[in-house]
Amino acid sequence: MKLKRKKAKLGSILVKILIGLLIFSVLGIAVYYFLTAEDEDNSLTLLEKQWISDNKSILVDIDVPNNTYIYANSGEGVLFDFLDYVKQETGLEFNRKAYNYGANITYSSLAFATLKPGDALKKDDQLILEDTYVLLGNNEGYIKSLDNINGTTVGILKTDETNIKTYFTNKNITFKTYENISTMLTELKGNKVSYVIVPRYSYLNEITEKGIFIKYSISGLSNKYVLRLGSNEKLNTIMVKLLDNYKEEELRLSYEENLLNFYSEKYELSEIEKTSLVSRVYKYGYVKGNSYNVLSNNKIYGSAGTYINTLINMFDMEISYKEYDDFQDLKRDLDNGKLDIAFIDNL
Repeated sequence: MKLKRKKAKLGSILVKILIGLLIFSVLGIAVYYFLTAEDEDNSLTLLEKQWISDNKSILVDIDVPNNTYIYANSGEGVLFDFLDYVKQETGLEFNRKAYNYGANITYSSLAFATLKPGDALKKDDQLILEDTYVLLGNNEGYIKSLDNINGTTVGILKTDETNIKTYFTNKNITFKTYENISTMLTELKGNKVSYVIVPRYSYLNEITEKGIFIKYSISGLSNKYVLRLGSNEKLNTIMVKLLDNYKEEELRLSYEENLLNFYSEKYELSEIEKTSLVSRVYKYGYVKGNSYNVLSNNKIYGSAGTYINTLINMFDMEISYKEYDDFQDLKRDLDNGKLDIAFIDNL
């Protein structure tokens, strides 16, 4: 009888222990979920917010290129806008350590790194932007293919020499190297070289000077701007989450606003002049079946569409589209003022 009672008592204790373990397990799961559940607005967890709260008094070092115009220049640009976005979301303050694009530097623990076409991304690098190289000439009009520049002399910067020559290995092109962009563009205007190749936004100010024209966008050749992570895993996680949000919600708007500000300052546009730009409907002409222009549901796609849609977003511009069977008719209407905008690749 005593043995049965003893067994019953032990069974009762085991049940209580099991119930206690189950409750503890459920509570543990609930607490873990509570601490790791992501905020709907910025994806940060309670643990990450606590880390932020504990480190608000610390300046976070980050290297930033400071001479790439709309990407980052004199404290303004897309990359600086991202840092402002992080500060707004978290309260974290950054010690923004400027360096010049093209400089050979050793990055701090956290950095906006600039990579040349031949540079490999590191495992945890977070791609933010690409700066595509463009072929520049001294007259208007696109070229259809890079095969069209065979047999010509093309100017390139010495810092780009290896990557550009590697890209054009199978082309019959004579390259002339320069130490600086100013000398190279002067020789382009003076017909000492047929074309030059540079990354578009790194030299935006120089290539928007009078007498310089973009002839071709070399989509397979670009510099990359990446967020290079440091040794602090918690900070890394926070920065990656916020960068993902920024790219999804803010990046395009930041790019367009900085591009508009650049051109407004470059050409000294007043608010009245900017308003007058959008006071009418612009007529855009394109040739049917041309890969630069693909019209669907009254929206333009393709290479040209990228630029046209940027204009539409920047200026809230209204555009009507007219289709042509050949470039000759399109060019005639463009010359006669019946069209405002057109991309013509075989002038």
